[in-house]
Amino acid sequence: MSRWQEQFDAHPIHHTLSQLKSHTSSKFDGESVEEFTERRRISKCVTAYQKVLARADPELVPQTLLTSLNNHLVPHVLNQVNSYVQNRDLGHLTNANNQLETQLNQLAILVGFAKRTPSKSEVKAFEKEADRFAESVIAKKSELENEIADQKSLIEEFKKNLEVLSSQIETRRKDIDQHFSEWQKQFSETQNQRLAEYSSWRQNIDEKASSDIRQTHNELNKKLEDSFESFDARIEHLIEDADNKHQRILELYQLSAGDSVSGAYFNNADEEKAQADRWRVVSITFLIATTAWLSIAYFTNGSMTSEHIILWPKLLATISLAGVLLWGSAYSAQQSTKHRNNEKRTRWFALEVKAIDPFINALDPAQQQEIKKHLSERMFGQAINVTDSDTKITDEHAVRLITSLIDKAIKSKSGAN
Repeated sequence: MSRWQEQFDAHPIHHTLSQLKSHTSSKFDGESVEEFTERRRISKCVTAYQKVLARADPELVPQTLLTSLNNHLVPHVLNQVNSYVQNRDLGHLTNANNQLETQLNQLAILVGFAKRTPSKSEVKAFEKEADRFAESVIAKKSELENEIADQKSLIEEFKKNLEVLSSQIETRRKDIDQHFSEWQKQFSETQNQRLAEYSSWRQNIDEKASSDIRQTHNELNKKLEDSFESFDARIEHLIEDADNKHQRILELYQLSAGDSVSGAYFNNADEEKAQADRWRVVSITFLIATTAWLSIAYFTNGSMTSEHIILWPKLLATISLAGVLLWGSAYSAQQSTKHRNNEKRTRWFALEVKAIDPFINALDPAQQQEIKKHLSERMFGQAINVTDSDTKITDEHAVRLITSLIDKAIKSKSGAN
């Protein structure tokens, strides 16, 4: 690219013409044909300059000619157009066209540097059509303004009618409110009378029902007591009969439980079972107490103020008491499990001892003595193995699980508040 081409492309005349074209080619919203004609004429001249410069040879066009044209257009034409854009005064467009007319000789000079001269017939026809279209649009705008004025008068009339109707509606509303108040008063009096009648009827029904219920309750209690007495007598008879049969069975095999080693083990097993049941009840009682304490602490919101501030001393006291109750439950459960295991071992050993004589009864005395010797070595004098699980008071997994549940409960309580 030559330096003349670069100077031609960078010349400010192009920017000045683009600004004039943008201001005069925007959407027209004026009300007079003169204003439209002035805008179109400036746009036409600017377009002519732009077309001539687009066809001109940059190496032949004098830079001084472009500079002189730009120096005249900026203060005298562009400034007038900018003033028109700000205040929509038609006089600025007229002044801009007058100043632009003095520079048309520059356009004639630039045409000589253009490659060819464009045809003007189509442009003239388009300008005439544009003028006719502008006249018709402005005439239609005047008709629409007249119609808008007529519609405004109709709207005013409708407003007056609306005020009259609003007044009538307000009067009717007051009448309805008065009638409604009277009806509400009558309804309240009638409702109070009905409520008194219902209360009297309900009281009579309650008294009669209470009498019937008491009579039925007494009859059922009497029948239940008779049934319990009959049931207890039957159970005692069955227990006595079972004890007699059990005693006969023991005597049949010469294995009387009260006078033998297995009987002592059975008694010990029964004692271990009773101890296991008692410790289980204690463990369940601790769990119920823990649940009740946590429920009371949760629903009474004792560890949090009305401003949702956590009272850490009360919260720590709540958690500490819950921990003590849980420790008591775990210790009771551990004791119950230990006694239950002792019961199982003792009862199993008693069964093995009781089964020896029936098992070897059909054998020779020598064989019986030999078997008893081997079984005695295996059964008696054996150390009782105590594992770590038997001595643990709490279960670490259970403690972690309960601690996690308490933490989640505290967080959910704090989030809900």
